[in-house]
Amino acid sequence: MLINKVKTVAAMLLAVGLLAGGTGLVARSAVAPQETLAPALARAEPKDTPKEEKKKPLLTDGKERKVLPTDPALSRLQKELYNTALLQARLSLERFPRYTTEAAVLESIQMLYEAELALAEKQADRLAVMEKRLNSLVEIEKICEERYKESGAPGARNVFRHQDLLYSREKRLEVEIQLLKAKQKR
Repeated sequence: MLINKVKTVAAMLLAVGLLAGGTGLVARSAVAPQETLAPALARAEPKDTPKEEKKKPLLTDGKERKVLPTDPALSRLQKELYNTALLQARLSLERFPRYTTEAAVLESIQMLYEAELALAEKQADRLAVMEKRLNSLVEIEKICEERYKESGAPGARNVFRHQDLLYSREKRLEVEIQLLKAKQKR
C-alpha cells in the first residue's frame, strides 16, 4: 500500500515537473527575439566561401515605388501591389525559418516577382527580375538544406524538413528552367 502511494506521488511530481518545464520552454520561445534573414543566411553559407564573392541581388533588395496621384490608375495599382508584396516578402523572410514556413516565404516571393514583373517595361528588365527571383530561391533553398542537415537522425521532424528542402528545390529548378527558356528566346 505504501509503495503504491509513493509511486503515485512520484508520478504526479514527475508530471507536474514535465508540464512546468514544457510551459517554460513555450513561454521562452514565444518571447525569444525574432531571427532575421541575415543570420539564417550566414548559417546556410558554406564556411569556405571566398569573401570576394559579390552578393547577388534578391527580389527583396528592391525599393518601394512612389505612387503619384497623377499616375494612371493601372500604374498606381501596380505600384501599390508591388510595395505591399515587397513588405510582405521582407517580413516573411525575417520570420523564416523560425516562425514562417517555407511555403509562405515561397508564396510571398512569387507574389513579389509577379508584381515587379508587371512593372518591368523592357525584356532586359524582365530578365533581371527573373534572375533576382532565382537568386532569392537559391538562398531559401540553402536555408532549407541547412535546416534539414541540422535536424539530425531520421524521424518525423527530419521528414518534414526533407519535404521543405525538396519543395524549395523544386521551385528553384522550375524558375531556373523558366529563366533559361526566356534567355534563349532573346
